[in-house]
Formats: sequence, C-alpha cells, structure tokens
Amino acid sequence: MQKYHFLVGNDNGNSEHDLIIDGKLIQQPNVNCRVDQLPWSDEQSPESFIKNLQDQLIVTIDSPSARPGMYYVGKFALESGEIIDNLHVGIDQKCDAELPVVNTLAQIAAVAVQRAYEEEKASPSRSKREWIW
Repeated sequence: MQKYHFLVGNDNGNSEHDLIIDGKLIQQPNVNCRVDQLPWSDEQSPESFIKNLQDQLIVTIDSPSARPGMYYVGKFALESGEIIDNLHVGIDQKCDAELPVVNTLAQIAAVAVQRAYEEEKASPSRSKREWIW
C-alpha cells in the first residue's frame, strides 16, 4: 500500500468547505448525504473522473467518528437531489458533528487517489483504494 503525507489546512465553514492540500486550494459546498447505493452501475474509466474527482465524491466510511455508510460529498451531494446534511449555525458544534470528519477525509482521500493515478498512470488497485485512517 502506498502512503502519502500531506500538509492540510482545513476550514469547515457553515456553507463552504475550504481546504489547502499541499498548496492546492479546494473549495466545495460543505454538505453531504448518506445513501444506500451508487448512482450508476457501469464501471467508468479512470480518465473520466480522476481529474475532477472532488466534484464527484462518493465515499464509504467505517469509523467510530461518523455513522458508517456511503456518502455523497460536496458538489456531488448538492446536485444529487438527495436530502443533504449541513452544519446548522447556532445549533451544531463543529467539533461534535460528523460532517466535518466525513468531508475532510473524503477530500484528502480524493487527492491521494489522484496522486496515485498520476504516479502509476493507472487506477489504483483495489487494495490501494481501501484507505485506513
């Protein structure tokens, strides 16, 4: 398994999620939604989604820090038509909410997948896509 180390700056705002990962700014709506299935059934070529992976994020979480399950994240969640979860100003405490955990790890994982693809010029093998945090 390939290991990467990133320098990450993270701001989980009430409406926008801003990250800087190794000097690259990523901005996404700070929303996600839990779902039961993938939105497509056909396998896609890596070239069709790797470049804009942050805009098409679907992650599976298995952690005590968030409800286990599959999540659409950021722009993909917002455009999915699913019922989204976001931070509620004055109600949610960011330090206790699972949304910042899910969204932050999803974005970092996306950058890791992109880097692995760039280095190998092929999609990561299944074992390399199983990220353990």
